[in-house]
Amino acid sequence: MPCLLQPSRVARQSACGHTWCRACLTQYFLSAVESRCFPLRCLGDEAKCTELMPPSLAHRILQLNEFSVLAKAALAAYVHTHPEELHYCPSPDCLQIYRTAPKGTFVLCPCLHRICQSCHAEAHDGFACKDCNNTDKLFSQWAELNDVKKCPGCRIPIERGEGCHHVTCIQCRTHFCWVCLKTFPKGEGIYLHMRVQHGGIGLE
Repeated sequence: MPCLLQPSRVARQSACGHTWCRACLTQYFLSAVESRCFPLRCLGDEAKCTELMPPSLAHRILQLNEFSVLAKAALAAYVHTHPEELHYCPSPDCLQIYRTAPKGTFVLCPCLHRICQSCHAEAHDGFACKDCNNTDKLFSQWAELNDVKKCPGCRIPIERGEGCHHVTCIQCRTHFCWVCLKTFPKGEGIYLHMRVQHGGIGLE
């Protein structure tokens, strides 16, 4: 019982039997929102336990708004790590998620953006995905001239301007290096990476 305080404040992780105080579990769940460390696993046996934390446990302990934020963060992390299955709508202000599908299949997003579920570009009726490469090349040229890059997590265009090379996507919350687009799921190690690989963090 790593942090047993009072019987009334104990929450049991039923699948593996480890017992934690509510305060520590609450802190663990909330910190996961910032660190993007998903899926959530029990930290029993000095973090050697691999049992998944059931969503019902978080729902029982957290406030409703806190649980909602945690659920959205967990979903974003899942989308980020399963690009072969799910994608975000490419519209910058849209958070809608759609499933990938065979070539020639399109989806109409609630934001009214029609998307190819295969190449994830704007719907191109009557044209193969490969025939849309010219449009992608033109965008790539424009993006390079205007210091615009696509988030390596959800692929929305991002314009950084000036400042630190550590960028956090406002849509999927992916932490990444602006120079090489390497991602850092927890945001940890990115500054060391930038100094070692790129000679600085962009503020020098």
